[in-house]
Amino acid sequence: MRILVVPRDFPSDGQPYAGMFVLRQALALRDLGHELQVLRLVPAAPGLSPKWSAYRRIPATYDVEGVQVRTIRALVPPRLLGIGMVRTQFEPALRRAVARFAPDLIHAHCTLPTAALCAGIRGVPIIVTAHGSDTYVEPWQRGDLERAARGALQRAAAVVAVSSFVAGSVRRLGRDDAVIVFNGADERIFGPKSRSLSRKDLNIPEQRRVIAFAGSFLRSKGIFELADAVAQLRDLQPLLVLVGDGPEAPAVRARLQELAVDHRLMGLSSQDALAAVLDAADVFVLPSHAEGLPTVVCEAMLAGRAVVATRVGGTPEIVRDGETGLLVGVNDVDGLAAALRRVLTDGAFRSHLASGAREFALAQLTWTRNALAYDGIYRQVADRQPAAHRSA
Repeated sequence: MRILVVPRDFPSDGQPYAGMFVLRQALALRDLGHELQVLRLVPAAPGLSPKWSAYRRIPATYDVEGVQVRTIRALVPPRLLGIGMVRTQFEPALRRAVARFAPDLIHAHCTLPTAALCAGIRGVPIIVTAHGSDTYVEPWQRGDLERAARGALQRAAAVVAVSSFVAGSVRRLGRDDAVIVFNGADERIFGPKSRSLSRKDLNIPEQRRVIAFAGSFLRSKGIFELADAVAQLRDLQPLLVLVGDGPEAPAVRARLQELAVDHRLMGLSSQDALAAVLDAADVFVLPSHAEGLPTVVCEAMLAGRAVVATRVGGTPEIVRDGETGLLVGVNDVDGLAAALRRVLTDGAFRSHLASGAREFALAQLTWTRNALAYDGIYRQVADRQPAAHRSA
């Protein structure tokens, strides 16, 4: 089938890790024989900051691992203000893209703003993937956003949620038939390799206890609670390896130095580099305040690592306490420290969690499995199209 993918974000030369999960899914779908093109909205704005300068450097058309990408530039106010005005700018270009590519369906990632921007298109079925804050945060901030989200979901030929938790938010928005398909990880990249070689490459001593974190450096990712928790483990002398970047990076660095936490900041890293960090680690930790279904946890589990995470959003659906990882409460520094201590000091228990995580991930958290699930949804939607077109 010919699939026009409309993501909220997508990798480019200037932002190579943005929307990586959409690219990985697209590649897995391509492996199943689907033809895909990407149409993405890029905010048009003066290059007054690094973020906006990066947007300006994204070309009108480009290619990522053989996936063709076309950009639509539009004035996009902050906080999704004027979403109707953005749709007015986006829709004509979307219609041209549909006429040019003749897709069998449009796959919109995120209810807001993406699916809402596509909702006016007729004659091509739209599949919406609800990922997280696009359903449980943003629609409830203003009445116009709630109306846009409800309209987009009602218009969709099918709705997919990345977790049961997200499906619950979709129901609140009036759509009670969302199919649940977990996010995935690339089994060609993430998997148990050689811990010794990975540590050698990263210059980490073989006997050192290593805690890994990967994500945006934001307070909402629980990164300051993580710093405080690791400070309680000084007797174990762990090394905290952090992959990522974000607006709180300077404050995080200062806090770790203040607490005398031995750490290493890796910055934004490729999938291969993240896989090496996970392979070298004893435990992966993600103490977020909110999540839909974190892809990085899928990657850590597929890499065969014990996971410690907060009991939020869809995380408990894959991190099953005592089986594939340990769960703690949000902002529970003592609980987080205790969970990390248990995993770091009990080798048998750590191996139990790691093998459980790997087994679960192989069965349910690969992009291959994800793509097979979407392939079935695509075909079901295509089979319904004659009747759907008559009612349009």
